[in-house]
Amino acid sequence: EDPEQSNNFIYLCDYLRESFNLEPDRLHRIKNPDESLNANYGFVLMQPTLSNWTAMISPREQYGAAKWGYSYQYTRLLDAGGTVFSDALLGIDKVITCVPLDEKLYDPVDEIDSYTLYRPRFVLPFGVPVNDCSGIKQSGDTVDMHNSVYREIKKAVGRPDNTGDDDIAEWLVIGSEEPLINVDIDRPMALYLLGAGGDKEDKNLSIDVKRGNRWEQIIVPDIGDTDNTGYPAYFNNNAICLGCFDSETVEIRIRNNIQDNMGFPIYIMGLDMVKLDSVCDECSKIADYAMQAGKSSLEFTFDNSSGMADAILLPIAFDRGWNATVNGKGVDIQPQAGLFTTVPLAEGINYVKMRFVPRGMIVGFG
Repeated sequence: EDPEQSNNFIYLCDYLRESFNLEPDRLHRIKNPDESLNANYGFVLMQPTLSNWTAMISPREQYGAAKWGYSYQYTRLLDAGGTVFSDALLGIDKVITCVPLDEKLYDPVDEIDSYTLYRPRFVLPFGVPVNDCSGIKQSGDTVDMHNSVYREIKKAVGRPDNTGDDDIAEWLVIGSEEPLINVDIDRPMALYLLGAGGDKEDKNLSIDVKRGNRWEQIIVPDIGDTDNTGYPAYFNNNAICLGCFDSETVEIRIRNNIQDNMGFPIYIMGLDMVKLDSVCDECSKIADYAMQAGKSSLEFTFDNSSGMADAILLPIAFDRGWNATVNGKGVDIQPQAGLFTTVPLAEGINYVKMRFVPRGMIVGFG
């Protein structure tokens, strides 16, 4: 009787794949932020996704994703949530949804029936260099994760911020329980509301943002109900995008749908769009890795002649089944920031080969 148990998403995904002419892809992820498809929709679309069932992922990945603002529900990791920066790090270059998205963040490219195919306006290559892995937070909050990875990428590409401010994200509101929140914005920023955390579904709050003289209710899509406005929802219980703003005071109204049962404080995070644009631009200049992806392998070349990169951060969840060589020598790969894997680099040209063999498979064959 639950929406996620319906088989209709299989036929819908087949229809969308054919209608949008989606070719099978092994490197770039697709995202369905309105949760109208299902946790396993990527299998039918033949596209990698973040969304999955825990039978296919580790607890490190599920809870690591929650630190980046993505939703999870019991046995599922979900597409809803995250930020445009985390999406870019994960290699998401296609978004399918029947809920309109902010066109400052996403470019609509095609429309079929109620669904629109968007391309994110901010993208990063599959794998980005980082200067010092020890500077990347392995635990902490959503802002910590964003800033630690951003700083190490900026140093690796040789473009530290000349303003002396090396943060891309900041908490604008911390733990508010007020019904009306005012946020002063002095530069282009995408705002995200957090607070519920993962695995909650109370739908006890409604969120309104004032645009001009009009209050706009924020949609919190849920599986089986893409018009839902109650937060947190069953499949959408973490970061909620409030939109992009610039040089203004943003008024946010939090309405309690269940009397005296707010349940959690509200946090508002701001993501600096100028810095995001800059880091995407700098990384695009060094993105020609000659990447080749097989069913269980990955090979690429990275020019580290500057010696600024300590490692390359890959949008691959860490698993001990992976092994890697750099210029023919075995290296130790490491988990990073909950969702990623790093491969250490040497100075100069790096020929990287990675192979995946599930742990225990060889023993099992024996």
